[in-house]
Amino acid sequence: HGAMMSAIFNTTTTSRIRIAKLSTISLQQLSLVCIFILVWIPSPILGYSTTNPAAQQQQHHLKDIPKKAYRQQTPHSSRHFLPSHPAYKKKKKFRNLLLFRTKASQKLRTNQRFMEGWYYRLTLPNYNTSFAFIFSIEDAGRIIPEGNKDLRLCGAQVMGPNDEYLVQATSDHTKFWAWEHSQGLGYTFGFLSNSTCDPKLTTALAPQSWRENVDTGFQMLPKSLQGRIRGHDGSLGGVRDSQGIPGTCSWDMTIVPNYGWGDAHPSSEPQKSTAGWLANYPIFEPQWQVTMADATATGVVTWKNQTFHFQNQPFYAEKNWGGSFPLKWYWVQCNSFSNYKNLTVTAGGGIRKLPFLAGKTEELGMVSIHYNGSFYEAVPWTGDMSWEVSPWGKWILHGRCTSGNRLFEAEVIATCDRSPGVVLRAPTEKDGLAYFCRDSFLADLTLSMWEIEWNKDIQDYVRCRTIIDGAISSQGGVEVGGGPWYDVWKGTSKMRQPMKALVAFPYFLDRWRKKIKLKK
Repeated sequence: HGAMMSAIFNTTTTSRIRIAKLSTISLQQLSLVCIFILVWIPSPILGYSTTNPAAQQQQHHLKDIPKKAYRQQTPHSSRHFLPSHPAYKKKKKFRNLLLFRTKASQKLRTNQRFMEGWYYRLTLPNYNTSFAFIFSIEDAGRIIPEGNKDLRLCGAQVMGPNDEYLVQATSDHTKFWAWEHSQGLGYTFGFLSNSTCDPKLTTALAPQSWRENVDTGFQMLPKSLQGRIRGHDGSLGGVRDSQGIPGTCSWDMTIVPNYGWGDAHPSSEPQKSTAGWLANYPIFEPQWQVTMADATATGVVTWKNQTFHFQNQPFYAEKNWGGSFPLKWYWVQCNSFSNYKNLTVTAGGGIRKLPFLAGKTEELGMVSIHYNGSFYEAVPWTGDMSWEVSPWGKWILHGRCTSGNRLFEAEVIATCDRSPGVVLRAPTEKDGLAYFCRDSFLADLTLSMWEIEWNKDIQDYVRCRTIIDGAISSQGGVEVGGGPWYDVWKGTSKMRQPMKALVAFPYFLDRWRKKIKLKK
């Protein structure tokens, strides 16, 4: 009996221990499952980004998947504005608490001016022409303070051959949709009469479904761009319907990304923020991100009854977001050179307001190059940059990277004597979408780049090897904006402390990490 009781006791004890362990494991697993459901699963109860169930039931709709759409996807490819589209549910209190969102922060966002704009350039060397597709949303869902202008607007601008351009815009901001995980956005001005889509709830459509249902509008997906606008000459009159000479444009293309903003090698580090990691926070106004420094596009564009067919032609994409554009700026871009392949350059600079310092500004500039899979970045926190830009016609930019693993010097010279440029609209703080910049795709551009090394005798960096020896193009994109532009603007990029040290901090950590790896 004693042996039997001992065996029963031991068996009972062992069972209790097992049950206790199973209970502990179950509780741990249950906790993890609960956290996963609350934070990540987009349920109708919790998700702001959740689409309305009625919209999800519509055929051919595409969903925003919470992962990268392609390997080269950059930070900030997704939206920053808060959509007022009825297909999006309002945030609920519990999810806001988990994501550190408060009523005060949401109210502040909807009371302030906020714009987001996307710029896509298609270069067609065979036709010796280019197109730019520019989309913008201003003050979506904003509560307009009493006495203030109502500047809520959704606009589509298309710049075409001979630096001409069309515009179509509307104040109805509730139809603009955008994804929060990848570059998906669009607006439908009007559906076809036989469309099966719900005009109020429709968001992203599969490309074929878009063709079959949309009369006028635009849609950008990670690997396709479509649109039809029935607008008017943007260089005359206003932005609303019937305020200029009528014109039409349609486009339909697939896109293959080559470069985001960083190295293109499969084993390379994640893509970078164009304005540094502080772009994750609303510190500077505005923010800027190049989302595709280079890609290839295949498809068709019809501009005022003239059709352009193309295959694997240069494509470029960038975006801005914030309260307004800089006070004054310049920009140069090219990814189509006659004597070099696999090469793209983006350069720009301007005057921006400093945070927390009322009335204070700083002048910044950068030159960045992608070549043969490698990224060369001359930015204020890794080197220096100087510029000489005329009110129109000449851009001389010089940048050096003196920190990191790729020390280099680059020079970009662009001239635009063949065109006076076209005056485009850009979001402004007080007047909304207004004439604010001048652009052209007809600049003659030359790019050179050298590897540099430190010379102890002269205590400065010197050129030691030529990387790019005079790459040339007759299809450079150039721009000047803001103002005033009374004379030639000569400047040097100077980023103030402590912001410079903060932005450069990840580069500092990266250098130390690589040094430690080498020692091992």
